[in-house]
Amino acid sequence: MNEKIRVLMVDDEEQFRATTKKLLTRKGFETLLAASGEEALEQLKEKPDVIVLDIKMPGMDGHMALREIKK
Repeated sequence: MNEKIRVLMVDDEEQFRATTKKLLTRKGFETLLAASGEEALEQLKEKPDVIVLDIKMPGMDGHMALREIKK
């Protein structure tokens, strides 16, 4: 089994998302990106193995997104 671990990176800072994606990709992870809690919920259909979630974001913050993800 050689499937890559799929990481969903959720952060409202574009540069941070881009840099983190680059680093995770180099380490062999498949990286999905979301700029908000709402986008993160949409990305759940991609079935990420791990979610890295920023807490302070405009709109749906990380706490609210986590509650929805758990559902």
